Amino acid sequence: MIDRDRLPQEMSWNVDRLAFICALAESAQGRLILYYNAIPDDKFMVYEIGFKDLPTIRAEVERRVALLESGAAPDKLPPCPAWMYETCEFAPHCGCGGVPA
Repeated sequence: MIDRDRLPQEMSWNVDRLAFICALAESAQGRLILYYNAIPDDKFMVYEIGFKDLPTIRAEVERRVALLESGAAPDKLPPCPAWMYETCEFAPHCGCGGVPA
């Protein structure tokens, strides 16, 4: 099980996505629910995560959407999470940096 303090490092993609959803919903708090297959009984863990600067997070969402809608070159887009690099259709010409998972 991942310690709550390690969530941003261990599950960065999930935390970022939750931050974007919370910003769009104008909610300063969200829940990340993880399923732990290796734990015998209580396999689900619910993490309450708070976000402080919703306007900045929302601005980042809007910036990324604008990049996608404008057809920006792959190297102008934010990098994929490391675990997605191997399947990134734009690698190695994108912001992934050529670092496979």
